[in-house]
Amino acid sequence: MGTRLEDQEGNEVKSTNKWQSCFVCGGTVKARTITYIQQLNGEIYLIDEVPAGVCVRCGEEYLSPGTVRAIEKTLEREQPDEMRTVPVYHFPNR
Repeated sequence: MGTRLEDQEGNEVKSTNKWQSCFVCGGTVKARTITYIQQLNGEIYLIDEVPAGVCVRCGEEYLSPGTVRAIEKTLEREQPDEMRTVPVYHFPNR
């Protein structure tokens, strides 16, 4: 799956950087694909290959409105594409 970024009207953004700079650190934002993590009702969901803008300096991630809508629709499906087991760690109390 290739990287596809959309503007607010759902039009594909090609070769131009949608986000000129990171709102957090001012770094350059590049089009990438990420694994999006969502927690809902005590459950954790992973969505692979999500198109996003990612700051090359601090790692802040940006999603277009169209991508957010696609994530919401994906999570409404009853069956996931696959199941994964992940380790869980508790933060140490000091």
